[in-house]
Amino acid sequence: MKRRTVLSMLLASSGISIPLGKLWAQIPSAHVKDALARPLPKLNNLENPEFDVFFRLSQLVCLRVDLDVAVARRIYALIEVEPWGLHHVSALYALVLANLDTTGLPRPFAELIEEGRLGEGEAWFTRHLMTTWYLGIYYHESRPEPVRVSFETSLMWEALRGQVTPPGFSQGAIGDWNLPPEHAR
Repeated sequence: MKRRTVLSMLLASSGISIPLGKLWAQIPSAHVKDALARPLPKLNNLENPEFDVFFRLSQLVCLRVDLDVAVARRIYALIEVEPWGLHHVSALYALVLANLDTTGLPRPFAELIEEGRLGEGEAWFTRHLMTTWYLGIYYHESRPEPVRVSFETSLMWEALRGQVTPPGFSQGAIGDWNLPPEHAR
């Protein structure tokens, strides 16, 4: 079984809906408006897109402006060394720029996918980027091991808030773990 299949099953079993359109539909509209309204940096170099382009693309894919910059730099560094990495960043960002709405704002990826505007490579990279941000794990079949790029700042914890606590974190007071369950007190 491929890692992507296992991770997709993990996402699905954790309450994160697949396909991406359903996940995007769960994002609060305030996040969506804010993510789409931010200025778009110029794509000055198709061969070597700058970090700002990658970060803005990540904000658009995840529909979040509050992404962790340090995590973004770790992801960008990994994508930068992949032979296909910067090409996909440029191609997907160029697609965003080519499909602005009538007010000059980027359109949500859900619309672009629904209209069939993403090619196979762009659709794969969108899923790859979204999966990396949500799981905090960067992986590709060509790498010997997945790379953890974040843990507590992974977007999955927000999506699962109130349902699952990150391992190593407690929602109770210090020492609650050694008390008997409330029903046994």
